[in-house]
Amino acid sequence: MRHDRADTQLSPSTDCVTASNNFLDKTGSAVPETERFTLHLPPTAAEKETLYAKGVLRPEQLTHGAYYVGHVHSTPAVARWHAAKRRFVLLHSALGVRGTKAIPHVADARTEEMFLPLSEKVPTDEQRISDYAFETTS
Repeated sequence: MRHDRADTQLSPSTDCVTASNNFLDKTGSAVPETERFTLHLPPTAAEKETLYAKGVLRPEQLTHGAYYVGHVHSTPAVARWHAAKRRFVLLHSALGVRGTKAIPHVADARTEEMFLPLSEKVPTDEQRISDYAFETTS
């Protein structure tokens, strides 16, 4: 399956981000990257509906503990959904040290740090997050 780019970047206003996307639409065709829109922080209902129409999964569609393919900024990522915390837990590396971090679904975003889930995934061994890390990452 092809996973296309979704970019988010800070706009001049501190309470919104500008997003351009190249998600796959329901027919498998890429939505043109030139379609840009603004996400207020938190996103408005209309902005969320635009994202859902482009293939972003709604929080109520997600299963606790399941893994999802999506994007953090312009980076494709795999993350595990924690329903009670309404956060995705994902692996990341900083200065060569591998760890976990929790970030919100785009619907709950208050900063530019957000996850846009596109589809459920069976993780590889390298993508698995231990249950301990899953429950304790904040």
